[in-house]
Amino acid sequence: MNYFPIKLMYQKLRGVQPKVPWKKLVCNNYATPRWVFILNLAIQGRLTTKERLLRWGMQVKKECVLCGWADETTSHLFFERIFSKEIRQRLLNWQGINKHVKIWEDEIHWETTEMKGKNSIDEIFRMTIAGAVYYIWQERNLRLFQNKQRNVISILKEVVQDLFVRGGKKYKLASRLRLKFLSIVSRRDRG
Repeated sequence: MNYFPIKLMYQKLRGVQPKVPWKKLVCNNYATPRWVFILNLAIQGRLTTKERLLRWGMQVKKECVLCGWADETTSHLFFERIFSKEIRQRLLNWQGINKHVKIWEDEIHWETTEMKGKNSIDEIFRMTIAGAVYYIWQERNLRLFQNKQRNVISILKEVVQDLFVRGGKKYKLASRLRLKFLSIVSRRDRG
């Protein structure tokens, strides 16, 4: 036997697995590993939200920590809550994407179909969604466990600052982010 394809052997051992549509959001995302990890858990519905804890039979209040009145679900926490919606909407506007934030399932579908390219705009978008989900989750945990809270502006600053630091390490992202920064500075100077 002169030719032995490793790929074929791997597929035989692993078996046929269906591809998930959100693969591009998680795999090859240049965001920090902890951002990607939290995004992966959120997409799969595996974050320990209060809804999930209640399904496990734990006795917890089901109200969202961020708003105090709706049930804490993944969809509510990241896209239905006004606080989260404002963060996502401002990040979309910052990127020059003109669309309104929808519910969780619709957002994931839009992101996986529209932002799946390898260009710098799509890569920055994928990093931004991971950062937004991570910082919203972090804010939820700060309020729940440490009784501290931050405002939308401080969270946006952290996301954008981390995007610049992380994206600055990759040439094509650094140049796109530099252009984004220059456009923000020029708008401030005009306004």
